[in-house]
Amino acid sequence: EARGLNEGFADYAQASLLADPRIGDWVAPGQARDCSSPTVRFPARAVDVYAVGAAWAAVLWALREELGAGVADALAFASVFFLEATSTVAAARAALLGSEATLFPAADGQGRHADEIAAAFDARLP
Repeated sequence: EARGLNEGFADYAQASLLADPRIGDWVAPGQARDCSSPTVRFPARAVDVYAVGAAWAAVLWALREELGAGVADALAFASVFFLEATSTVAAARAALLGSEATLFPAADGQGRHADEIAAAFDARLP
């Protein structure tokens, strides 16, 4: 799962930098990955790193669409500091919530965008 998360971070970083959710469209038209695809889900078994990565990038892109590029980028890249080399998808969710609570604290001890993070993840579950 950790390798898949790495793939997803790489896809999201490129997509966010270029403000275009399509990855590799210029190389393989019609075969590119699309971070904004509503059909991408985390696989039931995380054996395909690219499937895990596509879903993680889709979660991050959904946050970008909901919260704006600045907030989503801050959350995504700060969450890296909460992860380890063996992190799971569940750990990635917790990392986003951890970065959220740190960067955008709310009175209840959670972050101001915790509901949006939960919704983005829940939409990508198998």
